[in-house]
Amino acid sequence: MHGNKTSVVSLLSRCVCLAGLTCVSGSVAADDEAAHKKQQASVSFGRGLNTAQPGNPVNHAVLPKEIKIKAGGVVDFTVAGFHDIVIFKPGFTLEQLIVAGGGQYPTSPPVFVVPPDPAAPLPAAISFLADSIYYRGINPAGGPFATPVAGNPANGSNRSETVAFLERGTYLVICNVRPHLLDGMYAYVKVD
Repeated sequence: MHGNKTSVVSLLSRCVCLAGLTCVSGSVAADDEAAHKKQQASVSFGRGLNTAQPGNPVNHAVLPKEIKIKAGGVVDFTVAGFHDIVIFKPGFTLEQLIVAGGGQYPTSPPVFVVPPDPAAPLPAAISFLADSIYYRGINPAGGPFATPVAGNPANGSNRSETVAFLERGTYLVICNVRPHLLDGMYAYVKVD
């Protein structure tokens, strides 16, 4: 009987302990979920394929315009249509990009700010920008590295690009298609 009392007391203390852990783990799970949300963000790079028409600036948007994540987090850019992601290192501004282009956004033929092939060096006139660029995305007319350019449909359109942000700061994100940038297709990733 004494052994049973010990077993019952032990069992009750375990239940109380488990009940306490359940409450704690619920709280920890909520904290982990909030932290997880800041570790990943989803961004629409282009408003959607139903708006992708020639000369239609409605699709030339990054939503949201301000993206917040924690250092070490990732941003999933869902690219809708013919767009090209270029991300600058923390502190680089639109004004600096305009200065680099001699008072306007630089032009790389046929319609880009910088050449769309991330493996290609920048032209001499803007080669100094190479040190300011954090990420050059997939060529919208060509696809991933070493993938030949495909015309119709372009194999780089309508894709997802995931970018990790390891250091704190504010990163400028632009659409490298110059007319899209002129329509205001840029955003900021704020990493804390």
